[in-house]
Amino acid sequence: MKTSIKLLLIAFLFTPIFVFGQSNSKDLLSVSATKMNVLYIGLDNPLDIAICNVKPETISVSIDNGEIVKVEGIHWIAKVNTPGKTSLKVFVEKDGKKELYGVREFRIMKIPDPEVIISNKHSESQIEIQKIIEAPYLVVALQDFLFDNVKFEVTSFKFSVALGEKIIEINCKGNQLTPEVIKIIGELKAGAKIYFEDIKAKGPDGTIRNLASAIYTIR
Repeated sequence: MKTSIKLLLIAFLFTPIFVFGQSNSKDLLSVSATKMNVLYIGLDNPLDIAICNVKPETISVSIDNGEIVKVEGIHWIAKVNTPGKTSLKVFVEKDGKKELYGVREFRIMKIPDPEVIISNKHSESQIEIQKIIEAPYLVVALQDFLFDNVKFEVTSFKFSVALGEKIIEINCKGNQLTPEVIKIIGELKAGAKIYFEDIKAKGPDGTIRNLASAIYTIR
C-alpha cells in the first residue's frame, strides 16, 4: 500500500479521527460504526464502510473474532463472539488483485445486564397490590442502550417475603408469578416488602445472566 494513500477512520460518535499517510491523497476510507466504536456480542452490529472515489463493489472486509457480511452498498453487519478487541481489515480490488487499504480496531463488549421491572416499576419503588395482580410477571429491560428492541427473557426467579417471623420463599419458572405468590401478595399490608431474587434471564447472545435482586414496598 502506497504511503500517499490517506486512511480516514471514523467511529460515528465521540471517536477520534485517525489519519495515516500523506495529506495529498484524494482517497478517504471511512469505517463508521453506527452504534459508536463498540461491537456487542449477540447483536447484528451495523457498519458503514466507504472509500471516497472507490466503488463499494470493489471493497471487501474481514474481521477476526467474528464475522462480517455485506448488506448492500456501504452497509455491513458484524457479528462478534468474545469480549476484548477485534481488527477489521478493509481491502480494495485493483487490477484483479486485493490490496489491504486499512485496519480499524473495535472494542467488543457484552450487552449490559438489564433491570428488573414489574408493573412499570423499577426496584426499590413503592407498588400497589392491584397493579401486580393486573400484570403478575417480571420484565427485564435495558435502560438508555444504543440498540433498540434488545430483549431478555426471564427464565426463573425466587419470590420471598417476611410474614411475621417467618420467611416465605417460592421458586418460579419463567417470568410469571405463581398463583400462590399472587395470593400472598394480595393479603399483604402497606409497608410490607417483597423480594425477587436469583433472577435468571436469557439474553440475545444465548447466555443466561444472573441479575441483581429487586425489592418493592407495598403501598
